[in-house]
Amino acid sequence: LNSIEAAIRIGKGAGLKYAYGGNIFSGGYEDTYCPDCNKKLIKRQGFSITGNNIRNGDCKNCGKSIDGEF
Repeated sequence: LNSIEAAIRIGKGAGLKYAYGGNIFSGGYEDTYCPDCNKKLIKRQGFSITGNNIRNGDCKNCGKSIDGEF
């Protein structure tokens, strides 16, 4: 897990907005967070999406436009 945490930090430090440690069962590293308000955008459990806080392409919390197809 430490290497996954480090990879996420390195990715975010390099400018990646949506770095996450996908398909692992651990405290939030498999989830995607808003690059502006840091609230959870997409909650995952293994290969499943269990929560989605993107509405009309924007963060439901702060309104930041989120890159991607939804």
